[in-house]
Amino acid sequence: MMLTKKLRSLRALVKQQSGDALIVGNFGHETADDILYYLLLQRLESGLLYLPSSGRPKLFVTPFEARQWQKKYPELSVLPWRKPLERLLGSALAGKTIAVRAGSLPCLIRARLAEYPKVKLKNLSAEEKVMAVKLPEEIVCLKRAAALTDKLFSELIQNWSRFSTETAAARFLLTRMAALYVEPSFPPIIASGANAANPHHETAAVKIKRGFCVIDMGVRYRGYCSDMTRTIYVGKPAAKETALYDRVRRAQETTVGLVKPGITTPELDRHCRESLGELNCEFIHGLGHGVGTQVHEWPRVGSADKVVLEENMLITIEPGVYRRGHYGIRIEDDVLVTKSGRRVLTRASRDLIRPV
Repeated sequence: MMLTKKLRSLRALVKQQSGDALIVGNFGHETADDILYYLLLQRLESGLLYLPSSGRPKLFVTPFEARQWQKKYPELSVLPWRKPLERLLGSALAGKTIAVRAGSLPCLIRARLAEYPKVKLKNLSAEEKVMAVKLPEEIVCLKRAAALTDKLFSELIQNWSRFSTETAAARFLLTRMAALYVEPSFPPIIASGANAANPHHETAAVKIKRGFCVIDMGVRYRGYCSDMTRTIYVGKPAAKETALYDRVRRAQETTVGLVKPGITTPELDRHCRESLGELNCEFIHGLGHGVGTQVHEWPRVGSADKVVLEENMLITIEPGVYRRGHYGIRIEDDVLVTKSGRRVLTRASRDLIRPV
């Protein structure tokens, strides 16, 4: 049912842009299209979807996989991929305007399609918005992903005394994810001491140091991602450190409180940066991003693009301040835009936790 709804939305978008069909695909090591994952919730090493403006969609896959994918996707005609793309579809392409995603087709394949008699290629636009507005079935999965992330964070804190290194803490998370039959939506970040000053620190086999420790983590549940960051304190914080953390927390919480349909991403960004005051010079990345079948999706939440939030979009709000060689603090939540406001899906405490 969910696949049918997604196909219907994409088909309508193609028609709206005067296209006769949409082609998306994965081409081994050359390129992979996240729309194909959005539709199938399955990573195909090689696969091609032909979605006509009317009629049954066709999915071409590795021949020996055709039977299993046909059982999994009865909404599609699943066929073996045995020929070059331009021969695979044959007369179905003749005289058609084919929508493709800019940069998603290997150059050679795009060139061959363009040479096919009377075929016009047209770059699809606004498909990101289709993926950004979540279906009810998608929201169920996103809520579960967030709940599992809360659970894993709680377990991590409860077991903190067992971890002497950043990698030990990260390994615990990965082991527990496997036990829960979920995978990480990205490699977990455990950044302690001065390492926390790097927003994308690569967790290392180094001793967990005293001071702020940034924990950035998420899971993928049935194809849908979560992305949450909490900052804890190892040891006893000084009063000025507690006050510094509280300023970031207030900026994050008041910005989350503004999320609702109709507000723009620059408005959120401006409020958060004004709330940080002079600390804004240490806020060196965007305010947030969309989350769905990919951990980073459209829209970018910041000042660069003006995006008006709509009901059932899911975004992150994640301000952070960083001083090289000293500290990093970041707080991030997954926030669902509801009809009248917002719902925070990641609910782990934002208090400055001091694990024993």
